Amino acid sequence: MQLINSAPYMSNDFLSIFGTFASAFIFLIILDGVLKAISLWKAARANQLVWFVVLIIFNTVGILPIVYLLFFVKKDENKVVASIKKTAKKTIKRLKR
Repeated sequence: MQLINSAPYMSNDFLSIFGTFASAFIFLIILDGVLKAISLWKAARANQLVWFVVLIIFNTVGILPIVYLLFFVKKDENKVVASIKKTAKKTIKRLKR
């Protein structure tokens, strides 16, 4: 009894191409996971429930997390400025000794 090939259109060419780009696919999958994790963490820390739910539900291959991280994350400049001032004060105190 002969087995019937259910997918005659899939040839060895497909497998060789996939093998060539397998490392790129793996890299993109890991990059997507990292971007999604960072954007989910930032959305949760900022109490942005809508963004958190949207980022969990929709799989946009990294596009939505990049858009969120670039345009919708609130940059807390006050903390950065306060940290710089604190470091400057410590440095001045050390220099005066």
